[in-house]
Amino acid sequence: MHRFLLACPAVAALLFAGVASAAPPASPSPQSAPQASPAQPQATPGQQTPSQPTQLSRADQRFVAAAAQGGLVDAQAGQLAMQRGASGRVKQLGQALMTDQNGISDALQQLAQQDNVTLPDQPSMMQQAQARRLSVLYGGDFDRAFVTATMTHGAQEIALFQQEARSGRDPALKQFAAETLPVLRRHYALAASLNNQTTANENTWRGQD
Repeated sequence: MHRFLLACPAVAALLFAGVASAAPPASPSPQSAPQASPAQPQATPGQQTPSQPTQLSRADQRFVAAAAQGGLVDAQAGQLAMQRGASGRVKQLGQALMTDQNGISDALQQLAQQDNVTLPDQPSMMQQAQARRLSVLYGGDFDRAFVTATMTHGAQEIALFQQEARSGRDPALKQFAAETLPVLRRHYALAASLNNQTTANENTWRGQD
């Protein structure tokens, strides 16, 4: 019995030592644990930062989009006139539309970039449908339809640019609209002159200038 009692403390000590060695190591205190810093985005060399949203009013944004689409219409119609027109004067009007529109579109693109505005790269659905109707005509039929379409579209553009020149909120866009109006009025006057000649003398559309 005495021998058993003497052995018990030794056995208990061995058991305690085994349990202590098997226990998981104590976790470090909060003070000693390293703090993981949040990942910071690294700027890639040459990478552009996102552009700021435009500060243009909604009316100015609508003008920019409509003016860009109108320019696309003029350029496409002018190219068709150069290819399919029967009258030399129709071809001249087509050339004027294409040449003048290049400068107008370049100026508008620069303003749009400054104001963080993305210009549409296609005319509206209605404008595309009108262009398709022109694209199937030739000769005198094309000339008459082209002049009529140019007058209609020109009147719409003049009204659009007049409104911006009077009531636009952005000074640069107002100036652009005012400076472009004389060009648009000249295009309309040329188309109206051709339309009057068509009414007076159908032979004008047979290439007699």
